[in-house]
Amino acid sequence: MKAVVTRWRRSRAGQWTMVAVIAYVLFLWYEDLRSEATQGWIAAHGTDGTWATVFLVGLALGIVVGATCGPLLLEPVARRKGQSAQSR
Repeated sequence: MKAVVTRWRRSRAGQWTMVAVIAYVLFLWYEDLRSEATQGWIAAHGTDGTWATVFLVGLALGIVVGATCGPLLLEPVARRKGQSAQSR
């Protein structure tokens, strides 16, 4: 089962599916950030500088997405060059 999942993740369809999921999650995060409830929560907790909050949350999200999807997206490049991104 693990080999099937790994093969799917490395396929072109698997990569585009992951990109679509990441884009959808970013869209949901952006829509939630713009909601009145979120803006009220940010203002109630002592800051009206929403851009600082946006920056910090975006930075954290970028680190998580980069750490999880970076190796997956770099694997085909390494394979074309005859290397491997993972030690086997």
